[in-house]
Amino acid sequence: MGTTATFLACRAGAAPAVGQPWTPLPEVAEGWMVCESRLVPDDLDELAAVLHDVPGPAVIGFVMFSDDCWLVGALEGTVAWQWSFGDEYERAGGLAVVANDPLVDLDAMLASRMQAEIPRVVAWAAAAGLGVATPDRLKAVLERGYICAEDGLFALLAELSVTTPPATPADDHQRTDDAATGQSAGEVIVPPLAAAPEPTQPAEPSRPATVALTADAGTPPEGARPGPLYLELDSYQDLLARGDAVAD
Repeated sequence: MGTTATFLACRAGAAPAVGQPWTPLPEVAEGWMVCESRLVPDDLDELAAVLHDVPGPAVIGFVMFSDDCWLVGALEGTVAWQWSFGDEYERAGGLAVVANDPLVDLDAMLASRMQAEIPRVVAWAAAAGLGVATPDRLKAVLERGYICAEDGLFALLAELSVTTPPATPADDHQRTDDAATGQSAGEVIVPPLAAAPEPTQPAEPSRPATVALTADAGTPPEGARPGPLYLELDSYQDLLARGDAVAD
């Protein structure tokens, strides 16, 4: 069913002390906190109202079934910018604007909305002391499609330097392995070729099977040399046939 939750990014210790409990998440920049709660707001206004009690800069986002995510950025409780990930109609400005109008160019509306919101995000980041946000990089994050809408939220927080890239155990193991082998990450490791096998004695060419028949097994032809009789056979079936003939 995906994720349904509300996420809040704010200064450390600034999360509301009342209402829904907030669970801190890891991998956050120094001086910040990102929390999760099960708060389900009725609308965007109720979502933004949570920020009225949050001092300093803050971003709140509500994710519904991982399909849609609505974001509000605020400074000292005042809304500074808004965005959404997921539904293309919402991203373009809301269903009311484009309902039942096949002539609406969603791409153009989305570009127009980004042109209006990106300067606000840049100004908010500067006021929050997050450094200079690059408009082109913000545009790439905002216009990108995400399979899970919450991925858009965390991509934006990472671009704003609110969160830090996670250091997974796999990365640590990779660095350890690289140091042990003296090879850099991403370098293709070619295993040594196996030693060529020792030459084996060539198989002896097949020869027709031979079988010895004693002289008393049958009446030897006139003039035949006494002693064992040797017959050349081409196959096992020939051996059986010759044996049957001798038995008769």
